[in-house]
Formats: sequence, structure tokens, C-alpha cells
Amino acid sequence: MTFRDLQMEATGGVLSRPSDTWIRLDLRGAYRPVILPAEGGLSETLLRCLRGWRVRRSGWDPQTAANRAPIRAAQGGPVLSLAEPRPGGRYRVHSAYTDAPLDDLPEASAACAVIADLAQAASAGMAGKGGIGLHCGAFEIGGRLIALTGAHRAGKSTLISRLTAETGITVFCDDVLALGADGTGRALGIAPRLRLPLPATVTPEFRAHVKAHLGPADDRYGYLLAPGLARKGRAAPLGAIVMLDRRPGAAGFHAMEPEDALRLLVEQSITDFAHAAGAYATAERILDGVPVLRLVYEDLEDAVRLLRRAFGGPCLMPKDLEIGPPLPPVAAEDGPQDRADPVDPDAVWRRAPGMAVRVLGNSAFLWWPGDGMLWQLNPTARAIWAMLELPGSARDFAEALSTLFPDIGQDRLEADCTLLMAELAAEGFIRSE
Repeated sequence: MTFRDLQMEATGGVLSRPSDTWIRLDLRGAYRPVILPAEGGLSETLLRCLRGWRVRRSGWDPQTAANRAPIRAAQGGPVLSLAEPRPGGRYRVHSAYTDAPLDDLPEASAACAVIADLAQAASAGMAGKGGIGLHCGAFEIGGRLIALTGAHRAGKSTLISRLTAETGITVFCDDVLALGADGTGRALGIAPRLRLPLPATVTPEFRAHVKAHLGPADDRYGYLLAPGLARKGRAAPLGAIVMLDRRPGAAGFHAMEPEDALRLLVEQSITDFAHAAGAYATAERILDGVPVLRLVYEDLEDAVRLLRRAFGGPCLMPKDLEIGPPLPPVAAEDGPQDRADPVDPDAVWRRAPGMAVRVLGNSAFLWWPGDGMLWQLNPTARAIWAMLELPGSARDFAEALSTLFPDIGQDRLEADCTLLMAELAAEGFIRSE
């Protein structure tokens, strides 16, 4: 999409307004500017959520940019993010990394969309430097960096936010960590984002901590502007990687097989590697000598206590720390009894509002502001998502796919489509007509 296209789309010719109605933010490390409306509080909301970023403000004239390159990064666009004002204090955010703009966003969600672009841009060059951008939360304790990663909704952001209330801990990130070739992690200077409302099970002390330090927020997410957040560029050596695994029972650590640890690091990377061999070679180098553990937990406070015991002492992981044997994947995710039932092949579905495809190199993820990288799309799922631009049924999509996969029977394609649609519906990514 070009800036001329944006001008034609914008309500009331908003992009044809003079340059003094726009703010251009050049943030060091993002490599391309962010364009925001001068009116309203979006720029202030964005900057409140950043720590240690060097920012230069100036005006921006869309007339001089309208005939230039498009906004999409894949097409060489000169702008990282552009937010249009919409009625009612809402925004439409165009991103260099999404396939379509995100519309009708409240202010905090619009800031979140821009922050996601900043994090991705700041991590984009890591592969060329022998490093990796890791999708994780991370905190420094005892001079060492502990990275927390895991499946979607494993509780990463809530746990990282809870750790901001702990003394002797510095939070580096809740979403993206820049890891250098030598295993040194660098903070991106972005406040953690917390899912709202808080779970009913959190302690009164944590609830009071959130109330005291909650910054920009909407009805789904809020940024926690607590003390102890690392400024952009702060560095610490990687001490351990912990895979979060939320399931019933007492909190405890379990070992991970080396091949599982390697696969975990590669799967959680947001770095655009030229080929898989490069990704695995980088992961092997970073993991050399770094323990990787699975943390099984149900109670948030139990998890905090165990993390402090494992990593908060003078030595990493005391000798009497109990570490159980490797575990299979979470049963709730893999058990056939818990899989969504196939949908009616003739039921008509449409995309849920606010969703977008976020592109990371050759990979694509369904995404909306606040949830990070939600759900990776394989080529077939990506094709179906593209077709869902218009409402349709699993039978419709199977018929369309039959031209791409002539060697696969129609019944098999239809069965696969009904299962995929069921998974998308269970996650809330699509809605029935």
C-alpha cells in the first residue's frame, strides 16, 4: 500500500492535512520513523511505555512522501508505523509488518501496535550479527538474565509483571529479547504489558502493585510502569532459559532434552534467518553451557518463589534444587479429548475484527495488539486465512484448495478444513455468520 493509497482511503482526506498536524518520531534503533497525529495523546502514550530510547521529533508532510515507496517493509517502505486518527479517539495503524491495517483501536492498543513494530525492527538485524531476537520475557537477578518463554497464554506476561514487584530483580522485557552472538541479552526498553482484568487468584499485594503502577490501558491490556524496568541497551549474560508450562499441581522444574531445548529456541525466534541451518547453528551457539528447564506451575506465587530460589542465590541453580525428569507436552494441548470438534462444513465464517497477519521473514502469525505472536500459520492455513477476507465455509475453502492440491481427495481436504476452522474458532480468530 502506498501513501497515495492511504490518502485515498483516509476519511476526510486526513493524510492531506499540513505537516504541523503530524509528528514524525525517529527512534534510534528502529531504523525507520513512526508517524503519529499531533492531536490527541498517542505520542505521549507511546513514549510513556518506553525506557531509554533516544527520540527526535519533527513534523511530517505526507505530500512529499505520497509518491514515494509503499509502507510495507517487503516493498522497501520508508515508514515503520503510521497511525491515522479515527472518530471517537480511535486509531487505524498501518504497519511495515502486517498484511493490513489494524482499525478502530483505542489509544493503548494503538500504542501497542506501534511498540510491536519497534520491537521487531530493533531485533531484525540480530541474525546478521550472529544473534537472535527471542520471543520471551526476561529478568535480571544476581547479574544473570533468565529468559521465560513457552506456549501462547502460558502466563509469561503476568509472571513478568509480578516480578516487577520483587526487590533485586530488573525486568528486561515481556515479549522480545535481543540476544547477541555471545549470549548477552539487551533490553529493548519497553514496559511489560499485562492482560486485564487480573485473574481472581492473584494476591491483594500484587493487585495493589498493579493499581499503583498501571499506565496506559484499555479494557483488555495495560502497561505496567513499575520501578525496576531496564532501560534500552542494558545488558546482562544469559544465565538460563525457562519454558513455562501451566498445568495443575505444585510448581517444579523439569529437565528438557537437548533437542527439545534447541527446537524451543528456534521456534521462539523472531529473527529472519536466510535458512534453517543458520537458525539452528545460532541457537546451538547461544545454548552452549546455558541450562534450559521446564517450569510447571499453577500458582503464580509458587512460581515466583521457585524462580528466586533457583536463580537468586550466589550460584546459579543450587545443588539441592530438585529437577524432575523431562515431561511430555502439556496434555491439555495434545490430548484428542481436548481438541475442538470439526465444524459443520457448510457453516459460514468470517474473520474476527482486529486480527492481522504479522510477517516475520518467511513465517506468518495471526496477531492482534496485546497478544504478541498468537498463532503460526502454515501455508495451507495462510491460504485459508486469505480466503476468509470474504465469509465462507470449510466446504468452499476445500473446493478452492483442490486446484492447488489435485492429488489430495476432496473428502480429505474438507476434513482438514473443518478441523482448522474449528481450531481458529476455538481461539476466537473467526466467528460464525
